[in-house]
Amino acid sequence: AVSLLTFLTGFAATGLRQVLIHRSDAYRLWYGPAVWLSAAFGVVLSGAFLLLGLSAGGRLVEEASRGEFASAVLVLTPVPLLMSLATVPRAKLSIDHRFRAAAVAYSTPGILQAFATVVLAFMGLGLLSFAIPLLGAAALRLVLTVGLTRSAWPRRAGVRRWKYLLGDSRRVWCHLHLLERLL
Repeated sequence: AVSLLTFLTGFAATGLRQVLIHRSDAYRLWYGPAVWLSAAFGVVLSGAFLLLGLSAGGRLVEEASRGEFASAVLVLTPVPLLMSLATVPRAKLSIDHRFRAAAVAYSTPGILQAFATVVLAFMGLGLLSFAIPLLGAAALRLVLTVGLTRSAWPRRAGVRRWKYLLGDSRRVWCHLHLLERLL
């Protein structure tokens, strides 16, 4: 479940953060469409995780642990949405050169997640000892990044501008893929 989640959340940002950083001079113009687009990606990825996780769990997991696996999938389902929603505030922290704040917002939940995983495993929660801290870390990361940037939910989705954000993010993905192949 965690492997599938890691794979799907790789698509959560879709290069959107890099596009916003590149267009930092017009951040206010792109903020609303970027938040709504990241929310749409998050909902789609969360739904894909739920469907793939539950269907794969029935085939790949032994019968004795199917219920535990299904519980872990249900707990982890909102994680892609939470991670996707943190993309825009994270871009804002980079635009404002608040790298220390970004480091705190991303490292603190990770440290707490590791600690909580050990504690919950010691308590005998099985797969849920990985799932619950991952959900908590994603939620805390979102709360911290939104709080640090004092971001508010935009009223307008700006759907007409999504194609420009998607076009630029596709170019970012292609450049990253080429760079990865060269290295």
